[in-house]
Amino acid sequence: MINYFKSISWIHSTFILNHQGSQSGSDFDCRNQQTRTYQDPLHHGNLSSLWPGSDRVFNLFYFVIVQAAVKAYELRTKNKAELTKQLEELKQELSSLKVQKVAGGSASKLTKISAVRKSIARVMTVITQTQRSQLRLFYQKKNFLPLDLRVKKTRAIRRRLTKNEASIKTVKQQKKETHFPLRKYAIKA
Repeated sequence: MINYFKSISWIHSTFILNHQGSQSGSDFDCRNQQTRTYQDPLHHGNLSSLWPGSDRVFNLFYFVIVQAAVKAYELRTKNKAELTKQLEELKQELSSLKVQKVAGGSASKLTKISAVRKSIARVMTVITQTQRSQLRLFYQKKNFLPLDLRVKKTRAIRRRLTKNEASIKTVKQQKKETHFPLRKYAIKA
């Protein structure tokens, strides 16, 4: 299960209290009070400095829970069935977020789309990597390797002779080398 509550971002918002003439002692009566301020944990200052003082403005910050990115090392421990299930869940979540975007969802939903898309990419990457590693093990002792599993290098290098092919000599060449070997000379002192 994906942990949705790992990363938390702070968002500031201003609420204007339109409460006219409430009873004395009520929590909503802001006419006789100054602007309420809360300490901003990110900027270490009062939020009231961001918005000019009005006795009807109530500054508040709140949490927006952003889905934590899927970790690749956690995905590698799962089997293919779990990965495909997680991929389907993420795709469904992405489609619902896209619908909410069209419908005019909140800013937190819009920022979540990119995180979900990247999570989908991570899951798909892990699936393909594990498949290819298993295929490499399968074809390790076979004579031929599929084209997509072969090394890329360059076109010229791929067409180059192997060490074995380059060292092969014809029968005529072999006879010539045995019958007429390279003469070695020594200097008599």
